[in-house]
Amino acid sequence: MIRLPTIALFVFLLSLASSVAFAQPSRCNMEVVHGTSQSGFHFSQLPESLQTTARATLQDLLDHEGLYTLFADLKPMSTGFWNTRFAEADGEPNEVRDMKQILDKFEIPGRITAGVLTFHQSYDGKKYAEGYVANIPVLKRLLAQQASFFQSLGLDENSSPQTIIETVDRAEPELRFKGFGLLFGYPDHAIEFFVEAHKQQQATGKFVERDFFHVETFSKEKGAFVWAVPKGHVANEKDLEVRQHAHAILERYRSLREFWISHALPIESLVEHWFERDPAASRAVSVNWNTRPLPPKGLFKAKLRLKSLFCRAKHLRRP
Repeated sequence: MIRLPTIALFVFLLSLASSVAFAQPSRCNMEVVHGTSQSGFHFSQLPESLQTTARATLQDLLDHEGLYTLFADLKPMSTGFWNTRFAEADGEPNEVRDMKQILDKFEIPGRITAGVLTFHQSYDGKKYAEGYVANIPVLKRLLAQQASFFQSLGLDENSSPQTIIETVDRAEPELRFKGFGLLFGYPDHAIEFFVEAHKQQQATGKFVERDFFHVETFSKEKGAFVWAVPKGHVANEKDLEVRQHAHAILERYRSLREFWISHALPIESLVEHWFERDPAASRAVSVNWNTRPLPPKGLFKAKLRLKSLFCRAKHLRRP
């Protein structure tokens, strides 16, 4: 016989899941089973041959520093999740064209966009291309805060992310270093050091020794979200603030990632879940992440499990 408290708990969990799964049944079918969304990341619109690559690319983005662009206000833009090289004489290969098509679906209108940057400079006859993701509100805020600098490059808040990153790439070295530093969310003191170190090296011909400050990502404890600092630098308040905020986001992502993978849910539905569950964070509002408590882990996972079961059952009943 099932005891009353057990029944009460089940009914409570059922009501939580039902409020999500049945309030908008068409979204349940689309987002959890098929992995699409009314707000973006429409991978089902891609050719079948590209859908697996799209999901793998999104997984890499979230497992690297792109997490802090997609789900936070720490990095206006991020790269580091896809790249390739190709012979300049051969022109743009299919691999790059396919990735442009894929990243065109990495979009939440007014919030998130993505694309491919093919670097202006070639080396030994080779071109280098990499994917980028941009948090639109955070990027616009950066261009407003750093209006004087970006206007010197002919950019303003109305410039597209593609235009912004391509213009910075083509700038003179010191402007390029500062521009990328700002776009990638490095602290001011780190950007200043890197630019000054470049000037000093150009003047003396000697490399300026440095240390590095690392912010952990899911895939790498070191070497992903990282900036150069003077030799012997002691982490300051800004360094530690970024690391603290990133750690809170990463821990939450770890928990969600484990659940999504163990239940074979499409990774794009994790993005949808994040934005629906924490709209303030996904709008990139600056908050103290340590004051945002999560629900009990077991309860949260039970709710998600019930939601996924309901959605899969509804999908099976479709004609």
